[in-house]
Amino acid sequence: YILPKPRALRDFNSLLVGQSFTFLEDNDNNSNGGGKKRKVVVEECATLSNCARMDVLLSTKIITTSSSNNTTEEEDGTLLPITTSKEAVRCIVSNVLAQQVYSQLKGGSSSTTSSSSWKNDLKRFFDLPGAVIVDNNNNNNNAPKTTTTSSPNTKRNKQYQSDIQELYTSLKSTSLPIKIITHFAYIAAGMPKSHPSRPTSSHVITFRPYSSRDAHILCQMKRSIEVSDGTKVTLILQEALRAGKACRDESTVEEILVLKKFGSGKSRFGDGDVPLDLAKMAAKAAKEKAIKPSIKRCIEKLEALNASKSISALRQTADLFLQTKLQQTSSSSKNVSPKVESILRKRMNAILHQPCIDLREGVGGDVDLIELEVLRLVQKEIDLVLLDQ
Repeated sequence: YILPKPRALRDFNSLLVGQSFTFLEDNDNNSNGGGKKRKVVVEECATLSNCARMDVLLSTKIITTSSSNNTTEEEDGTLLPITTSKEAVRCIVSNVLAQQVYSQLKGGSSSTTSSSSWKNDLKRFFDLPGAVIVDNNNNNNNAPKTTTTSSPNTKRNKQYQSDIQELYTSLKSTSLPIKIITHFAYIAAGMPKSHPSRPTSSHVITFRPYSSRDAHILCQMKRSIEVSDGTKVTLILQEALRAGKACRDESTVEEILVLKKFGSGKSRFGDGDVPLDLAKMAAKAAKEKAIKPSIKRCIEKLEALNASKSISALRQTADLFLQTKLQQTSSSSKNVSPKVESILRKRMNAILHQPCIDLREGVGGDVDLIELEVLRLVQKEIDLVLLDQ
C-alpha cells in the first residue's frame, strides 16, 4: 500500500517518533526468570512507501528502567510475548498501523469493526489521501507516546487484538545497520533482493539502468528524505539515493553502456528484451563501483556521527562536573581564582584529549566507562590543584 503524498509520510513519521514500549527482557541466566525492565523509545523515523513496499526506518534508544521478577504488564489481555527490543519495535509499528485503520473505520461508521481482513483494510485506507490521522491537539514529537496493545476505543475488542497479532507476525524486521544500509542501497539501485508483492516468485529482477520506470524509485526516495524525521535515518536514505544515481551514471559505471540500446526493456519479471547475461554483468559492475562504496561511506558517516555525539556528551559532562566542583569549593571554603580555574580547565582538556581521539577512531570502548574514568581523573586533578593552592 502507498502513502501517496509527502504530507502523509510526514504525518506517519510523526506518529512513530516519540512512541515507547516497556518490556521485560528475557534472562536465561536467571533461574528465577527475572530480567531487566527496558524501555524502547523511537527517536527518528523515515518511511519509504510505494506500490511495491513500505519500509519504516527507525532509530531508537533503549533505557533500562529497573530490574524485576514480575512479568511484563499486559493491558487487556494481550498475547504478544515481547522480550527483546526488536520485538518491541515491531509491536510499536503494528500498533500504530492497526490504530490508524480502526480510526478510519470508526470515522466511517458507527462500528469499529469490519468484515474485511486487516490486510485489505490497510491497503484500502493507506492508499487514500488523508489516510494518516494525527491528533492535532498532541502533535509534539517530543511528547511521550506510550504504545500499548489496546486502543482506547477498542479495548475489549478481540478482533482488534487478533489483527494486531497477525500484523505483528507478518512484519519483517532487522536491527543490523549493515543490513539496513545495504537494503536501501539496493532498492535505490533498482536491484532489490526480492519483490515484496512476489515473495515466492522465481523471476530474477533485471537491472535496467535506462528504465525511467525503475528510476522512479529515486523520486520516491527524495520524497521520503524531504519529510524524514532524524539525522541518522536521513543519512541512510541520502546515501542510498546516491548509490542509485551512481548505478545509472555512465561515467561511474561504464559497463551499463551495453544496455543503453535496449532502453527500458519490456518486463522486469518476465523475459524482457534486455539480455540477462548483459544485465548481470552490468549489475555486478554497479555493485562494485557504486553500491559497495556507498555502503562503506554510509557506515563511516554513521560511525562519525555517533562518535561526534559521544565526544560532545563527554566534554559537556566533564565541563559540568568541573563547574559543579568549583562552585561547591567556592561556597564551602574560599573562592577559586580565575588562574586556578584556568589551570584546571587545561588539565581537564588534556585528560579528554586521548579518549576523544579513541572515540573518533572507533576504538574507545564503553562510553560510560570512559566517562567514569575521565571524571575520576578530573577529580584527582581538582584535589591536587586545590591542595597546592
